[in-house]
Amino acid sequence: MTKVMYLLDRQTNVRHLIPETLETRLGRACSQIPISKEQTYQEAASYVSNYHCKLIRGDLSDVIKDQSNPDGSEDIGSGLSVQDIGSRNGTYVNGTLRNKGSYPLNNGDRLSLGRHYEFEVIIEGSGPLTESGSFSATVPMEVPD
Repeated sequence: MTKVMYLLDRQTNVRHLIPETLETRLGRACSQIPISKEQTYQEAASYVSNYHCKLIRGDLSDVIKDQSNPDGSEDIGSGLSVQDIGSRNGTYVNGTLRNKGSYPLNNGDRLSLGRHYEFEVIIEGSGPLTESGSFSATVPMEVPD
């Protein structure tokens, strides 16, 4: 059984399926999870690097420990993490800059590329994907205010 994971683009309210592949890159030059090129969102997208960060699925045993966790315990989260890959404006999780190493992501986390282009992490229970290997599906989704 596999958890179904999405990124909800907070600019366009479009939900993007995160592929089951080990790594998925995010950025203006990446096509797996597109950054909106619509005029309305151009300013926010201008803070996103061509190759900004990558999502990593699977075993997170080597994910860095949360520096705010003094007891040294490690939360390996949902099996999804993010790693900045040299972006100019940084990668943020819930408003905190995460530019070093990988950082675990959980359901409901806010992932920001730069400070302005925001996604929400959505993890739906567990179960097989309906279309194995399909990762380009986008699903319009209304988000309550």
